[in-house]
Amino acid sequence: MKKSVGLLIYVFYNGILHAILQKRGEFNVEKMKPETWPGACQVSVHGGLQNEENFEQALLREISEEMPGLLIDPDDLTELYHKVSDEKETITYGFVSRKNLKELLSSFSLHSCTGGLKIINERNIASIQELSNNDKLGVTDREIKMFQDEIQALKNGFYIFSKG
Repeated sequence: MKKSVGLLIYVFYNGILHAILQKRGEFNVEKMKPETWPGACQVSVHGGLQNEENFEQALLREISEEMPGLLIDPDDLTELYHKVSDEKETITYGFVSRKNLKELLSSFSLHSCTGGLKIINERNIASIQELSNNDKLGVTDREIKMFQDEIQALKNGFYIFSKG
């Protein structure tokens, strides 16, 4: 069974809760081939479990690989989405950064595979579209398209963290 883990980072900016999404790049250096769904948005950090890792261990490893300047206390994580099917198990966590947006963004050291970051707030959710097979070759900068499970995690995070 394939297992993956993700993280959505939220931050308050001008009193409004925002989420930081990572855009898929054009080329995957790890696989040495063009990326599928370039320009699509994903959770802030995402990856698969390796060997005997549990979800939390895999998440901390993925954070160190994808955003090595970001330090997170595991006690600050909230499970936003958990899906299990016959083929796959996915958990997406979230947390609200105590840093302001500028400090948070300056702590990132993005991997060369990324297409950059996209910062959205709850008002943007209505315009997010689900990725389809037609988007495998690319998504324009004006669109926000994501995988359905990540859209649900994003919505759950806005709901949970805007109440706090």
